[in-house]
Amino acid sequence: MTKDYYEVLGVAKGASQEQIKKAYRELALRYHPDRNKDNDAEAKFKEINEAYAVLGDEQKRKQYDAYGPAGFGQKFSEEDIFRGFDFDQVFQNMQEGLFGFQNFGGFNEPPEQTGVTLNLSFEDIERGMDREFEVKRFKTCPNCRGGGGEPGSRDIRCPACNGSGRRRVQQNSFFGRFEMVTVCDKCMGRGQLHEKSCRSCRGKGKVVVNERFRIKVEQSDDSAGGSKRFGIF
Repeated sequence: MTKDYYEVLGVAKGASQEQIKKAYRELALRYHPDRNKDNDAEAKFKEINEAYAVLGDEQKRKQYDAYGPAGFGQKFSEEDIFRGFDFDQVFQNMQEGLFGFQNFGGFNEPPEQTGVTLNLSFEDIERGMDREFEVKRFKTCPNCRGGGGEPGSRDIRCPACNGSGRRRVQQNSFFGRFEMVTVCDKCMGRGQLHEKSCRSCRGKGKVVVNERFRIKVEQSDDSAGGSKRFGIF
């Protein structure tokens, strides 16, 4: 007997396609075997894909609703269920969620950090404090100015993807072997490589720096109301 696919995805029978897609994506990311090492994760992941292969296709969904779980399971085989299922799109979505890809745009780079959040207790503010803090943050590499290449070196076409920024690879899944297009892991989607990577940041464009500063809270001499004055050094 075919399982209740709506129950598998945790959506109501009248759910919209957008709601079904959102539920599928969240569950697929949760149970993807590369992320979830539980013994039943692989079986759960296959079940989620099977449910989405039906409910994510409007025609198959109409047939499923008409026959019900039991009737649908008797009339349609696994091959019927996954016929026309877009594996390329599914696994591109998985990569975006698992590894931070953005539609062939490369990896998300850490942003330039422009501030820091510190929690001060009421006691620190009331009694005053003079304390030193140290933080680590990403900063644009001063050597390559964020470009990732050693100054003076030129860019060359990526030999792995021939400058397209994409690679067609074969991957084994629970449903067999399939071919997919993904971001080139050599040039990270740029289509070009630096002839020489920056020696300071190793081509990343950003470096991690340690910075120290002091925060001083003291009574303001010219305040009759007893307010506090902050100082950062």
